[in-house]
Amino acid sequence: MFFQDFPYILSWWSIIFLIGTIFFPFTNRLFTNFKDRGYIFAKIIGIAVLSYLAWLLGFLHLLPFGQPSLYLILFGLVFLNLIWWQKNPAAAKIDLSARLKNNWTFIKIIIFEEVIFSATFVFWAFVKGHQSDIQGLEKFMDFGFINSILHSIYFPPPDMWLVKAASATSDNFINYYYFGHLVTAVLTKLSNLDPAVTFNLMLSTIFAFTFTGSFSIAINLIASSLSLRGRVLWSSDEAILTRHSGLSRIRFWSPRLLAGPQNDDRNQIASLPRSVHTNVVARNDNIITIIFSLLTAFLVTLAGNLHTIYAFTKGYLPADKPIPFWQLLGKGIDFSAYWYPNATRFIPFAIHEFPSYSFVVSDLHGHVLDIPFVLLTIALLLSLVLSTSKIKSTKTFDFLPELLPFDLLLLTLLGFLLAIMYMTNAWDGLIYFGLSALVFLYIYYQHYWPNLNSLILKFFNSLILLVVLFVLFSLPLLLCGGIYLSFTASSFWGPRACRGGLQNRFWARFASLACQNDKLTFLFRCLRLTYDHSFYRPSYLS
Repeated sequence: MFFQDFPYILSWWSIIFLIGTIFFPFTNRLFTNFKDRGYIFAKIIGIAVLSYLAWLLGFLHLLPFGQPSLYLILFGLVFLNLIWWQKNPAAAKIDLSARLKNNWTFIKIIIFEEVIFSATFVFWAFVKGHQSDIQGLEKFMDFGFINSILHSIYFPPPDMWLVKAASATSDNFINYYYFGHLVTAVLTKLSNLDPAVTFNLMLSTIFAFTFTGSFSIAINLIASSLSLRGRVLWSSDEAILTRHSGLSRIRFWSPRLLAGPQNDDRNQIASLPRSVHTNVVARNDNIITIIFSLLTAFLVTLAGNLHTIYAFTKGYLPADKPIPFWQLLGKGIDFSAYWYPNATRFIPFAIHEFPSYSFVVSDLHGHVLDIPFVLLTIALLLSLVLSTSKIKSTKTFDFLPELLPFDLLLLTLLGFLLAIMYMTNAWDGLIYFGLSALVFLYIYYQHYWPNLNSLILKFFNSLILLVVLFVLFSLPLLLCGGIYLSFTASSFWGPRACRGGLQNRFWARFASLACQNDKLTFLFRCLRLTYDHSFYRPSYLS
């Protein structure tokens, strides 16, 4: 049975590998402080950018949503990445070329991460192959969203619950954070597989991204920690070090290197160019780092909480009011009384799922679909923190004062990711905006304290720019009334770009105020007429 499904797995994996390969030069520029240069995150960035462009062009009715359009966008992204590579600083290109040609350790890291990704992806596809039913809980709703997107020509997609018939035009559109479902639909179109198959393949992909993304973050955290203590991971080719240093042999096996009493070796290595001596490594540290990074990935992906202890008690009722387990130990065991979803009901009036529970339940819901983007955001913030030692001020415009102490590209990508998270799982956008603010505050404190005025100015400048970027990237969805807002009808002006007749009260009040001014009324009527004639009204196809 599994071998019959393997062509589906291979087709899906090939699409993701292709996207990651296209975007690796871009991530190499972003994650210059990562030992793997953000290899695994190239796949996530590529999927996010491709899906966003397909969504934006479909929203603007510039390109219909279909396989030819997606391959056209993908080809355009290849071209843009080539231009990006040509305009990259020469040092960055030489560095990456040297790593790929001469640094076998760097290549081994990439191969190792790809093996981990492929193995975990195939493993969870194998697990889901034994229970692939799309029924129960919220699976049917998620599957319906994906199919509604797949059957849409332009966006936003129609709401499957409110459309009466396939032939009927509809003013009802999905009022939900559906970007993660759109990502699934994009990969489904590219792979040309049945959505009943890709539903489970997407779950396997998220499982693999969770494991490998956690591994990448952990390995770079540990490497940076060891670097601060004078020991740097992941050596260049030994011959390069020997040629530059004049040493007869670098003792890679010795954990005392750069930390022990070999003063002669240490002095010679310290005199080398930074690009050389910062790659000297103790092999023991490599092994320990890999072990603990794998352990981190395992815990993030598969660990649960202490609720398992209740399996060895008589259980408790009601399910959402847990009794301290130590009050139940020793009073008998009733395995039939254990119900694993109780592990997510410890906090009153809240459901607090963790990844392993979500993977077992297998709802392709917003909080699950957002996990790869969350890990990418954390990795980007980590890259910002690791780059604080070589921050360069950036001026957005020559006539303005310095606004940012780091590359504007990183802030732009962060604003893009916050918009993506908002459109995938709305609360994550707010949560990781808060985390971003804390990271900015830490960076500015490190570089501008005790100059309090400069610290506050640059901190708030960066936050304002981040908010502006977030609004710009999520503007199409905001024009459609956002997510879970109060909606009301208006005969004059809804967000007509949605063609939905769905509008929040802000737009209704704004329109009523505009009607009091003749010039504004004329302008709004012209805009409405333009939208009415230029935007296609999609119908739901069963």
